[in-house]
Parts: sequence; C-alpha cells; structure tokens
Amino acid sequence: MENSSVALRTKSTYEESHDFFRQVFTDDFHFGLFDSESGSDLAKATTSLTKHVCLGLQVEDKDKVLDLGCGTGKPLLDICELTGARGVGVTLSSPGAQQGQDSAVLRNLGSSVQFVCADFMSEMFKPPGITKLIAIESFHLLSHKKEALRKMVDLVAQSEGSGPQIAVVDFFLGKAFASARDPHVLRAFRDVRAIFGPATLMPSAHVVDEFSRLSRMARTQDLTRVCEPTLQHWISRADVKDGSNESFLRGCRSLKFLLASDFVSYEVIYA
Repeated sequence: MENSSVALRTKSTYEESHDFFRQVFTDDFHFGLFDSESGSDLAKATTSLTKHVCLGLQVEDKDKVLDLGCGTGKPLLDICELTGARGVGVTLSSPGAQQGQDSAVLRNLGSSVQFVCADFMSEMFKPPGITKLIAIESFHLLSHKKEALRKMVDLVAQSEGSGPQIAVVDFFLGKAFASARDPHVLRAFRDVRAIFGPATLMPSAHVVDEFSRLSRMARTQDLTRVCEPTLQHWISRADVKDGSNESFLRGCRSLKFLLASDFVSYEVIYA
C-alpha cells in the first residue's frame, strides 16, 4: 500500500486544485512536444507528446493500456482513439476519474476505456490483462518507487506483446543536483511543489538500474527541451486567468530555473 500520508496529500492536492486546473488548462495539464504539426498550440503539443510516447511503446489495437496517475484522462483516451487499444486509467482524484469517464463517453470510448479512483499500490488493485503501462508525470508522486516499479513489471508480466511494455515519463534529478547546496536552489525545489504536489525525485539512472534488477531492459530519452515552451504557456494562462495564483506561477518559474541549470531533467524511460 502506498504510504497513506503521501497518498492522502496527493489526493487532497489534486482534488482541491481540480477546478483551477480545468479552468486554466482544460485537459492539457501535461507537457507538450511543440513540433511542425502542433505549432504553438498547447493542446496539439500535449497530444503530440502522447503520440510520441505511444509510438515508442508500440501500442497496438490488441493491447490493454494502464495509465497510472491518469488525471482527467486525455492522454489515455488519445492513445486508445489513435490505436484502437482498450484502456484503464487509475487516479487518486475522484473528480479526475469522473471527468475521464465522462470524456470517454463523449468520445465514444465508454465501452473500451475505464477510469477508476483507486490507490495503484493497493493490494486490491490488480486489473487483469494489462499489456502496456504508462505513467505520465505521476511517478514522482509515489513514495515507494521501487515497489511501484516492481508492481508495474508484475502487471505486464503475462503479456506476450512485442516491444517495450512500460513508459515512465517524468521529472528526475539532473546531473547538477549533487552540488545543489545553494539556498536559492533548495528554495526552488520547495517552490515547485505547487506544480508537483508532495513529490520526491530520483535520478533516471536509478530507475533504469531497478528495471535491470527486475530483469527488464530499459532505455531513456531526454525530453527536457519540451519543458520551456510548455511552462511559458502555463505562466501566460495562469497570469491571464488567475493572476492571484502566485504559488503556481512561482513554481513554474522555479522549475524553469531548475531545468535550465540541469538540476532537474524531463525524460521518458521505456522498459
């Protein structure tokens, strides 16, 4: 079971901020891949990043995809609509799960995609038939990360599909973190909790090592470059729609600093 205090704080953070995120970001509270197809449109950019991960994970119509920390469900719905796969989204947020299910119905995916409010680490949470698993900006919220990686591997262990089966897309400690002693840097890490919630970060190499210990081949892809334009969109939207939300804006600016200074990276790990 996930550490109860962390799970409760995460649940509280995302349920209390649900309306704000929906008002400012609609369903696009994820980082986006701004390319020739998406241009400067944040909604198209988040879809582009989802497609990028979907292609890397080699999702097919025969797959059943689990989205760990699914938010309001847009990435999972995009993947299932794009590939014809079935899906299960799990989140600690009741409003998020309900929004996901409502969106599935609106997109005519209600019979193939299910959203549940549950603790991924609960012994009771064992959805059958999972062949692919994604965790987009949710891994950092798990307090027992090694146990979580083990459960990810266990859930897809019976799959006979080809290619990687797990994609963890998240923030990790960067190469410069070992020298992060400056009070300004430490304050920046505190500030980004306004975005991350009760997060703890670890180096991506540790995740790769743990997958290796679990007999899973893993590779990383650095996507840090996608973060700055997304953060600029967030700052702009929050300024326009809720200029009083200073903690969120400060968190965005602090995250820009940490990414630019190599204290934090944004990567996808396929295993």
